[in-house]
Amino acid sequence: MLQAVGARTPLIRIRVKSSNNGARLLMPHCSKRCLSSSSSSTIADLLRDATVQVNGEYKAREYHLISPMAPPSEAVIASLRGNGNMLWGAKSSRTKELAKVCTPLVERALKDIEKYGEQAQAVAAMPGLCDWVCESYFTNKDSTAVLENFLKEEADGNIKDMDKLIGAVKAIATNQPRPGHSVVGQGTFRDAEAGWQALARDFAIRAGKVGAHECELYGKSGAMFVGIQYLADTSPAYLRSAGGSMASFIFANVAEWGDP
Repeated sequence: MLQAVGARTPLIRIRVKSSNNGARLLMPHCSKRCLSSSSSSTIADLLRDATVQVNGEYKAREYHLISPMAPPSEAVIASLRGNGNMLWGAKSSRTKELAKVCTPLVERALKDIEKYGEQAQAVAAMPGLCDWVCESYFTNKDSTAVLENFLKEEADGNIKDMDKLIGAVKAIATNQPRPGHSVVGQGTFRDAEAGWQALARDFAIRAGKVGAHECELYGKSGAMFVGIQYLADTSPAYLRSAGGSMASFIFANVAEWGDP
């Protein structure tokens, strides 16, 4: 499991200026570059003599891991994005081995951040959170009772209506409206917030054991889990996959990545 900082640590929000001088929340969309599957190659093969390519400037850049062992058309085997001291959007077709494949990119990014004397931070997508909640807590009445006990212990604040909370959480996890509702909308997300935040925290801390591989990547790279950004990405696909939540991390000792 990942190390988590105290509950009172403030969450970090990622915001970048848009071209119209407004602001928008940064989303972890995939790179358009091909990320090789190279199914016939092992991770060790792909990482052998692999090089890191950096595109862009410090404020907006993308790291690519180039493997000479992959076919030329599939040479980019992993990618990572950076905006100043913020890292996000780790991608690879080797999803289950993301923590291994993307580690060289995080190491390079941390060295770049160190040059500017800033504290490195990261935000991780958590695709599969909805499926995990369904499988863990909505398979039968007994598992739902386990969820109720979990929420009593872990959900922030006093729960005034447990049935409403669990109903809203289930609607998000299954992407099915609550009885009497036509959509999984703003009201559902409002009613589910305390419960969904608690579940998302548990998912992020369990990391690779439950499929939260980008969380696993940053945790194994020395970052501490800070908290959940609720509804950080409201794109339809990500709402269906993770209920819109993302995990925040802080790298406490970025200087350790410097050359000895």
